[in-house]
Amino acid sequence: MARRKTKHDYFATFHQQAELALEEANVLIEVMENFTTAEAVQEYMPRAHEIETRADELNHSNFNAIAVDFITPIDRDDVIKISQAIDEVVDEIEEVVRELYIMNVHSMHEGAIKMAQIIKKACEALVVVTAEFKNFKKSDAFRRAVVDANSFEEEADELYAQLIRNLHVEDEDKPMRVLVWSRIFNKMEVCSDVCEHVADIMNSVLLKNS
Repeated sequence: MARRKTKHDYFATFHQQAELALEEANVLIEVMENFTTAEAVQEYMPRAHEIETRADELNHSNFNAIAVDFITPIDRDDVIKISQAIDEVVDEIEEVVRELYIMNVHSMHEGAIKMAQIIKKACEALVVVTAEFKNFKKSDAFRRAVVDANSFEEEADELYAQLIRNLHVEDEDKPMRVLVWSRIFNKMEVCSDVCEHVADIMNSVLLKNS
């Protein structure tokens, strides 16, 4: 049987997934900057979920294509890893939006907005990483964006440690506040971790194919 070239553009799909991650990050920032009550967060949740649904559809399109394509531009395992990892970014950011409602937050923490801004920058780096991934062997922009994604993860780690420390020092007499914001900050820190994970997987593909 003659092999055929794939008609599915995996690189374009990765990029679309990353753009949805950035869109979700923008929703998170909008929620936090305009926060009034936990109940009001419900207004944003359908929008956040709609973005997550579109991201799922893109992830599934990669899986459906890989099931029938004889030839893929990179190893099949790498396609799966990248697609799932970007999808996880969207999932985790949506979880933070939901958590603000579920944990019945009473007022917005300034540190949360700072963390959300770092998450957005990490997602912006992923948009560049995925845009340049098709030419990863020659693209300096790809390499710089991978470094950026790692730098933002380190920035988020440092801020996370500072915020948790401050909670336990400044709010030690408010155990519920410590509990609620520790949980939310932990979920936000995971968001930056998964962004770095995407960049690291793509960088490993570069190294394997160099």
